[in-house]
Amino acid sequence: MRPQKRSSLLRRWLTPPGVLVILMTATLLRFDRPLIRGDGVAYLAWADSLLLDGDVDMANQVEKLRYVNDESKVYWDESQGKYVNVFPFGVAIMQAPFYGLGHLVAQQGWLDPNHAYFIQHQGVPLPYSLLVMLGANLYAIGAALLAITWRAAAWTP
Repeated sequence: MRPQKRSSLLRRWLTPPGVLVILMTATLLRFDRPLIRGDGVAYLAWADSLLLDGDVDMANQVEKLRYVNDESKVYWDESQGKYVNVFPFGVAIMQAPFYGLGHLVAQQGWLDPNHAYFIQHQGVPLPYSLLVMLGANLYAIGAALLAITWRAAAWTP
């Protein structure tokens, strides 16, 4: 009885969707890097402001992210008389648990090799971006697994 169960599970994962999830996971592990760049800086500003500051005032995020903010993400808006973020905060809400975990890890001084490099290239130490990257990968893999589960439930041989 036991070998049939294992064989059935292996057969399920060796379907084209299962192989694609395995390949996706391997690709994420191999090629992903824990460095927040581009539009991710705007979401980093939101996560930092909402989670650590508990406000929507971007003034201190402009200072923190001064090395990577190219004035196209968070900038001074004359009409409102304050710093604004041009991106919505939705992605930051999903990143918040992982950013918070990164904050706890950073406070402990764990996973902080080459502190100056990460401050210069993303404005925050490695634990923040590493855990946000892992969270994004978990969301991607979870979405793929849900898609396979839904397809498997709808498919009857």
